[in-house]
Amino acid sequence: MIAYPSEKATRKDEVAWIVDRTRRNISKRTQTCIISTYRTIVKKDLSNLITEKFVVYAEIVHNVVSGSSGARIFEINDQILDISVFLSQLMQNAKKSRIPLDIILHNFSALIHNLGDEGMYRLVTYKAPEFNESANLILLIYPKSHIEWVWQKFKSLAREVIEIKSDNM
Repeated sequence: MIAYPSEKATRKDEVAWIVDRTRRNISKRTQTCIISTYRTIVKKDLSNLITEKFVVYAEIVHNVVSGSSGARIFEINDQILDISVFLSQLMQNAKKSRIPLDIILHNFSALIHNLGDEGMYRLVTYKAPEFNESANLILLIYPKSHIEWVWQKFKSLAREVIEIKSDNM
């Protein structure tokens, strides 16, 4: 799934969309993993959701040793292999526990810019078979930050494309 902000949407609208989706997931007993690239979404943005048992928070940052910094809080090195391993572990845990899973990757565009569109495209297409009706990967992309064909390439992979609207509309 691809989510992208409308032209009038702000960061606040994006955070509100993530929080709303996470709250709906909690009510449906669906686990949500919010992955923030380069701290574009921080724990305080998510208020008390971090303490919920159905919420996992991870930050993709540069030059860290990937691992846990709490029960459901992780740091991931910004290398494609580290990201791939983390996604696989999430999927395996969800499959074992038989709990549906949403993975929201906020600011996937930053990964495309920093790690390259080809590498990120390979990662997503390689992981695609692991996702199904009970497991979703939601990539939050900023279309205008990419050349049109890069945006279209990722958009064509999505089962669903969602526009995040502004509350001020």
